[in-house]
Amino acid sequence: MDKEILELLKHINNKIDTLDTRFDTLESRFDTLESRFDNLEIRFDTLDIKVDENSRILRALEHLAEVNKAEQDNFSNNMAYLTGDIKGLRRDVTTMEVITSKNWNDIAILKAI
Repeated sequence: MDKEILELLKHINNKIDTLDTRFDTLESRFDTLESRFDNLEIRFDTLDIKVDENSRILRALEHLAEVNKAEQDNFSNNMAYLTGDIKGLRRDVTTMEVITSKNWNDIAILKAI
């Protein structure tokens, strides 16, 4: 009976050793997974930083686009104002030419008298 108990104990001990080995393997695999998750976390943190930086750049570019649009609108308004002034000056010059022509005509008539 002692021999059978000893055999059973050896068998149980072997099974425990096998389980120990399997648990060690599992522990090693979990450590590997944990390391990989840590690496992923670092990568996500890096991506987070890059996304924040890109968001700041995008906001700055949007602001710059708004400023440029406002300046462009201002230039368009100034151009319209100047166009109106130039048209007015053309009318004035044309009127002066007509008046000058009439004056020259009057001078020619006076010289003829």
